[in-house]
Amino acid sequence: MKGKNILIVEDEVLIAAQIKLYITRKGYHCVGMATNYKKSMEILERQAVDLVLLDINILGDKSGIDIARQLNENYQIPFIYLTSYTDDETIKELVETSPMAYLNKPVSEVGLNTTLDIAFKQIKQQNGQPHRIMIGKTQHQLVPDEIDYILADHVYVELHMGGNKKTLRSSLTKFLEKFPANKFIRINRSTAINPMKIKELNGRKVKIGDQVFAISSSYMEQLVDVLNISEQKDGDS
Repeated sequence: MKGKNILIVEDEVLIAAQIKLYITRKGYHCVGMATNYKKSMEILERQAVDLVLLDINILGDKSGIDIARQLNENYQIPFIYLTSYTDDETIKELVETSPMAYLNKPVSEVGLNTTLDIAFKQIKQQNGQPHRIMIGKTQHQLVPDEIDYILADHVYVELHMGGNKKTLRSSLTKFLEKFPANKFIRINRSTAINPMKIKELNGRKVKIGDQVFAISSSYMEQLVDVLNISEQKDGDS
């Protein structure tokens, strides 16, 4: 479970630093600390994040609940609320955003890391489960970890899974938006890959199974960032 990437959203810098110390001592990796909505979105756009520790009352006009809604709608990244709010109205609003857990502040080191361990165990169990997506008016069930790569052809995407393939009517951009950030990485205009399926990376070419794909320069930086994070995870495990 260790080596997972965690974003801390907390407007009290000393508390954020304490939380970072707690999780890094356990072996988790803090990819950033944000005090407001804008900074949180910037980190989410450039980093692979496995889970967010999310305070409700943050700097600026938008709250942690606004971030939670973005995590659900656009990133599909799980989160845990850290807050001192206990009134019924706030709790009801929190529950509606479907957090992995809720921890009262001040947070203890044992309580936080135990909750993280449980959350990541649940996430691991869910990863092998079908992921339901809507394309048009049709619901499809897919297991993301089984997909090796995705090829785009005009308004269709072709999913390659071992020796099998499945064609869906969708643009590549729209299809990728239905999955957690960095689950699939776009490497050129018409190809996205599952980074966990890479066998070889040689210059601007990547090999998955028996297939070799060219990597466009505009997508190389994102791929390298994801692979570096993956290497960190392997080293920390």
